[in-house]
Amino acid sequence: MYQQSAYTLLIVVLLRSPPWAGASNLTLSVPEGLPAHTVVGDLATSLSGPTVGFFISESRDSHVFRDLEIDPETGIISTTTVLDRETRDHYEFVVATLDGEVVKVRINVEDVNDHSPVFPSEEVDLRVSEFSPPGSRFHLEGAQDQDGGEFGTQGYRIREAQMGEIFRLEQRSPDWDCPVGVDAHSGLVFTTGDLDWERQPDVCLFLVMAEDQGEPARSTSATVSMVLEDVNDNEPAFQRRLYNASLMEHSAPGTCFLQVRTQCLQKHTF
Repeated sequence: MYQQSAYTLLIVVLLRSPPWAGASNLTLSVPEGLPAHTVVGDLATSLSGPTVGFFISESRDSHVFRDLEIDPETGIISTTTVLDRETRDHYEFVVATLDGEVVKVRINVEDVNDHSPVFPSEEVDLRVSEFSPPGSRFHLEGAQDQDGGEFGTQGYRIREAQMGEIFRLEQRSPDWDCPVGVDAHSGLVFTTGDLDWERQPDVCLFLVMAEDQGEPARSTSATVSMVLEDVNDNEPAFQRRLYNASLMEHSAPGTCFLQVRTQCLQKHTF
């Protein structure tokens, strides 16, 4: 005698791209840098029934399964590792329950101020002609910050300048170069007075500080060597406007009877 058994096979097909008819949306946020097993949210808040059993529209080797886990009984979503916004700023996946409910889940990884601005080089050399008029601008490569928004590079300032107010730093609006306002902005060094190589140091050293707006703020600095280049702007001048000299008659050819001297403020030979 043969026995027969009947089985019901449930086949769930998840679409990895829109549209999902009747799907609800669940948006969650979690700060980066928190320890593993941090609770992100509860999937049950978007479901009308119990959350026993569901399917996720991602493969087992995907970043969703690598970085997140969902309790199959409670629907609690938690992390399995320390999340890094600079590596991945969000996660998206679709959840389908056994009774046919579908939820589109997006988890945003919030930025925290865990990076300091960094200049491409800690030492910068700028060469400036003494003929540069007030307001002359000189490019300074801006500091980059892996953080975004207010935690990115927000401003620059100069300290320990050795030329008073001759040089100062202007903060550039990020709208000049990056309309979306997410990239770290740069600065321009410009003169605010007349330069004179003969009266001022030929090398000006100062620190340019780059800061963000975190609490507490993070900052970094670059040492700028501003080399003031000499220009041939001074004519030689005799020490006296009138010289008197006497010479004995019958002096032999080549006899020195007068020595005149000139002086020039230029230290270089032009």
